[in-house]
Amino acid sequence: MINLCDGNLQKRVLTGLLAWFRLDSMEIIVLTGGIGSGKSVVAGMLKELGAGIIDSDRVGHEVLEKGTPGWREVIDTFGREVLTAEEHIDRKKLAQIVFQDPESLRKLDKIIHPRIDQRVEARLQQYQKEGKKAVFIEMAILAEAPWMERVDRVWAVKTPREVALNRLRERGLSEPEALARIANQPSPESRIKKGLVIINNNGSLRDLRVKVEKLWDEIHNEDRK
Repeated sequence: MINLCDGNLQKRVLTGLLAWFRLDSMEIIVLTGGIGSGKSVVAGMLKELGAGIIDSDRVGHEVLEKGTPGWREVIDTFGREVLTAEEHIDRKKLAQIVFQDPESLRKLDKIIHPRIDQRVEARLQQYQKEGKKAVFIEMAILAEAPWMERVDRVWAVKTPREVALNRLRERGLSEPEALARIANQPSPESRIKKGLVIINNNGSLRDLRVKVEKLWDEIHNEDRK
């Protein structure tokens, strides 16, 4: 299934979002990683440590949930043929429409983009009120955009290709499907020139937790200097 929240849509969302929220008292960190890298596992560890987490993919799903204004506008724009039998948005059908027609994609962006901004705005404000030291914006794909200059740093989770391939097989993907998805995700090193932290997820879960906790401690130590 095509993820409508990857790539260009994430870029547009975060370009506007991070322009509005350069919060001096709270670090904004992008957490990224290829499919099967363990990015979501790292996000879970960071949440346990006290970080604020904003999952851009989940927010994109929320704004199109059944009964929401975004859901209604998608139906008004693209018709009821984009619904499942249970009247949820069929993302596969919708993706087939918008990625074949740039004008349709523009219309979908116009529906989704402002609503994602509003939700993430509220969460950033709430995290600031809670006194969070850092907020991590979890996203699957890094895109070249002006907003990267406003991010304090980027944490990229990496794992050996064979490990990622095995994880995708365990999720039910065929080997050709898994290889295609891995190949379609560019390395963050080719896009980020500064503020990039690589987390090599090449050992046990315990090893990964030690690395994440060390990086988290560094954030707090920097605040004390």
